[in-house]
Amino acid sequence: MSKKLIADAKLHGYDGPVNISTDQFQDCLSLEWLNNIMIEEVSELIPGYLEEEQFQPTTSDDYFWFSESRFKTANGIIVILIPWAQDWDKKDGSQFDRAIAVYTKGAVTEAEIAEVLLQFGNGIANYSRAK
Repeated sequence: MSKKLIADAKLHGYDGPVNISTDQFQDCLSLEWLNNIMIEEVSELIPGYLEEEQFQPTTSDDYFWFSESRFKTANGIIVILIPWAQDWDKKDGSQFDRAIAVYTKGAVTEAEIAEVLLQFGNGIANYSRAK
């Protein structure tokens, strides 16, 4: 189930999950040292990062997510939810329980989502090289 997007997992107050491939982004995160400090440090480098108190949200399917990051764009808000990495068998090559999910509020465009994911993925890659 590692890279499967759970389409009926709704996040209260947001649209989604957005049907966008996060495979490449997820592969960047498939690292043993992934933690919330690293996610926050990378998020802080991305324009529009909302530094409000972060929380570990639960979606409508009662899944409690590992981490989340929120970003304000010109047209709304993008939320990236990072799942737990407990699929020890790595059934589809990833240890994540499910796909990373993206939710939006407002009239966020696909280009804005793609840009935030690109910056996040690049940030993760640069972070890993620096450690």
